[in-house]
Amino acid sequence: MSLSWLVPMVTGVGALFLAAPIIIHLLFRQKPKRLPFPALRLIQQRKRTLMRKLRLRHLLLLALRLLLIGLVAAALGRPVLSGAGRLLPVGSPIAAILIFDTSVSMSYQLEGQSLLQRAQALAAEYVRRLPEGSRVAVVDSAEPRVEFRDRGEAQILIDNLTIRYRNSPVLQAVSTVLQQMLHADEKWPRLPTVICVFSDRTAGSWSTEAAGRIRDLRDQLARQLESVAPEAESSEAPQVPILYFDLAPPRPINVAIATISLAVGDGIPLEKLPYGVRLNQFVQLQAEIRGVGAPVDLEVELTFGDQPHDVKRLQIAAEEGQGRTVTVRFRPFAVTTPVVQGRIRLRSSDLLEADNVRYWTLLAQQQRVWLVADQLADAQIWKNALEALSGGGLLPVEVRTLTPDQVLAELPQQAPEVLCLLNVAKPSDEFWQRLRNYLLLGGRVVLALGADIAPSAYNTDDARQVMPVQVQTSAELPFDTFVEVADYGAHPLLTPYRDWNTDLTVARVYRIWQVEILRQGEQPLGQILARVSHEARPLILERSFDSPQGHGKLLVFTTPLYRRTSPQWSDWNNFYQPWQTNFALPFVTVRYLLQAQTERTNWIVGEETPCVPLPSAAETGFSWELRGPESRSGTLEQRQRELFLDRLDRPGNYTVRDLHEKWLRAFSLNLPPKETELLEGRISDEEIRSTLGETSLLQADSSVQLVDLARTRLGQNPPLELLPFLLLLVVVLLAVESWVANRFYKPEAQEAEHG
Repeated sequence: MSLSWLVPMVTGVGALFLAAPIIIHLLFRQKPKRLPFPALRLIQQRKRTLMRKLRLRHLLLLALRLLLIGLVAAALGRPVLSGAGRLLPVGSPIAAILIFDTSVSMSYQLEGQSLLQRAQALAAEYVRRLPEGSRVAVVDSAEPRVEFRDRGEAQILIDNLTIRYRNSPVLQAVSTVLQQMLHADEKWPRLPTVICVFSDRTAGSWSTEAAGRIRDLRDQLARQLESVAPEAESSEAPQVPILYFDLAPPRPINVAIATISLAVGDGIPLEKLPYGVRLNQFVQLQAEIRGVGAPVDLEVELTFGDQPHDVKRLQIAAEEGQGRTVTVRFRPFAVTTPVVQGRIRLRSSDLLEADNVRYWTLLAQQQRVWLVADQLADAQIWKNALEALSGGGLLPVEVRTLTPDQVLAELPQQAPEVLCLLNVAKPSDEFWQRLRNYLLLGGRVVLALGADIAPSAYNTDDARQVMPVQVQTSAELPFDTFVEVADYGAHPLLTPYRDWNTDLTVARVYRIWQVEILRQGEQPLGQILARVSHEARPLILERSFDSPQGHGKLLVFTTPLYRRTSPQWSDWNNFYQPWQTNFALPFVTVRYLLQAQTERTNWIVGEETPCVPLPSAAETGFSWELRGPESRSGTLEQRQRELFLDRLDRPGNYTVRDLHEKWLRAFSLNLPPKETELLEGRISDEEIRSTLGETSLLQADSSVQLVDLARTRLGQNPPLELLPFLLLLVVVLLAVESWVANRFYKPEAQEAEHG
C-alpha cells in the first residue's frame, strides 16, 4: 500500500498548529488551590494528590487536542490510499473500455438484427450493470480514440455507432488502447480497468503485426501492475482483463463479388491495371463470385452507368461450412470513349448486402511507344513482342518504328509515352537537345547501346545533359557471365521477375560497353539497377529528370537489345532466346515506364489514397470538384501534379472535374475483398487466447459481470480518498474531547464551590 496527499502543503502547515495546545496548556495550566486546613501534614498530602490528578488530566486533554488538530491537518491535505488489498469491495466503480468492430462484415444480419446491433445491445446491458461512479470509454475501430464518459453519455455513444466502410483491424484499436493505458496521464481514471472487444473473427478484423504488439503491451502492463501491488494475495501475476465477445455467425451464408478483372489469361484485376486500355479496344470483364454456407441461385448483372449490358444466371453450390468461387465472364464491349464506368451487381436474397455490388472504371488512353533505330530491323524483336502483348490485352500500346531523322521531325509536334533508342549510332547535338527537353517534360526513354554506336557521339557536352555515364570501349566477357540484380530485385523495374519466381541467371551476357558513371558534385547521375557477374560491371542504369513540368526517366542498357542474322554478327547476349528476356524484358520495361507516367482508376477503400493527375495547366488557384457517393471541392494552394483524395469512405464511382467542366478524370472505389470473408481465414480460438489472454474468448450471449472480473484479476483496489473518513473521525474526537473536559473540570469546580 502507498499513502499520498493531494494537497501536501496544507498538511505541512497544519502540522505547525500542533504546538498551539502545548503552549496553551503551559501558559494557562491550573495551579492547585490552597486549602486552609490546620494540619500541615494533611495539606501536603492533599497537595501531592491534587498535583498528580491535574497532571494526568492535562496530559490526556493535551493528547486529544493534538490528535484533533493533526487529523484536521491531514484531512485538509486529502490523503489517498492506493495499492491496498487484492479484491475490490463489492460495488466499487471501475473503468470499462468497450471496443467495437464497425467494419462492413458487422452488418451481417442474424435473427433480424445486424452483428453490430447485437454488440450494441450487449454493451448497453453491461454498462447498465456498472456501479455508480464507473467510467466508460466507447472506442470505434475506424477511429480508435479513448475518451472516458459517465454511463449515460457512454450509452448515447454506443447507440450512435454505425458501420464504417473505411476501417482498420479491431486489433489495432486494442493495441492503441493498451499503449495509452501503459502511458496513462492524469486524465486517465484511477480505477481498475476492463477491456471488452466486440468483433466477428473475420480475417479483415485481425492483424498479425498488431497481435505481436498486444502481447508485448500486456506483459508490460502486468509488470506495471505487479510493481504497484507486489504483496498481492494471489500467486498469479495481476492482469488487465481483455474480453473478446465472439459475434461471428456460427453457420454463415453469403454471396459476394470478390474481384473484377480483365478477361486476359488468368485475369488481370482492375486494381492492378494502372495503364488503362486502348481506345476502340474490345475488352471483356470477368467477376469472381464467392459463395459460402449453402447453395444459392442468383443473377449477376453488368451495367454501364445505369444501363444493363449483360446478365448471367448461375447457382453456387457451396456446402455448409465451406466456400466456393465461380468466375463469370460477360459479353465483350468496345471502349469508345476516354472514360467508361459501371458496376456489377448480384441479385439474390442475401444476409450481407454490402458486398453484392462492385464498381469499375476503365480509362482509354493512346499509349504510344516509338522504337527508334538507324536500321529498322534492329527494332523488330521489340516490335514483335510489344504488338503481341498489345493484341493480347496485357500491354495496350500503339507501336511505331522510326529513324532518328523522323523523330527529329515529329518530336516537337507530338511526343510518345515511351521512346526506345536501339543502336542509334551517332545521335546529333540537336537530337540530344530534343531528347533532354522531352525528358524534362516527363518523357520516358529506353536507350540501348548497340554494336554500331560511336562512343564519341555519346560523350559530347549535349550528350552529358542526358547520359548518366561516359561510354568507353566494348569488352568481351566470359561465356558464363550472367545478370545480377541489386537488392534481390527490389526496384519496380525488376520486381516482376521476383514475383514470377524467375531466375535471371539464365540470361547470359557475352559483350558489354564499359561505362563510367558521371557525377554532379558528389552525387552520381545514375543508379545501377543490374550488373553482370563478371567484375560487376553496370548493365542497367536509371537517371531521373525532375522539373516543374514533369518527372522524366531514362533507362540505359549497356548491351544491345536486338540481334542480327548476318554471318558476321557476333551475339552480345542471349536475350532473344529465354522467355524471361524475349517477351518479358520489353513487357516489364515499357510497363514500368508507363506506370510511372499514367493513372490508375480502380482503388480499394482504406488501403490506399486515390489520386488523379492534374492537367498541365493546373496552376495555383485551380478549382476542382469531386462528384460521387461523397462530394468535395477545393482550390489548389500550390502548384502540384496530382490531387490526393484522402479519407474517402464510401465505395462507388467518382469523377473529378474543373468548375467549367473542360477537364474530367474518373475512378472507382471498392471494399477490400477480405473485409466480408465470413468463413475463409476466420480467426481461431487459439489465436485469440494467445493474443488477448487464456480466458478472453466469450460467446456473445455469455453472462459475465465486469466488476467481478476486476475484483478477481486485477492487482489492486481503486485509490481511496480518506477525507470523508478523517472528517468523521474529527467530529467524533471533538465530542470525546468536550466530554472529557467537562468530566474532569465540572466536578472539581463543584467541589470548590462547596468548600
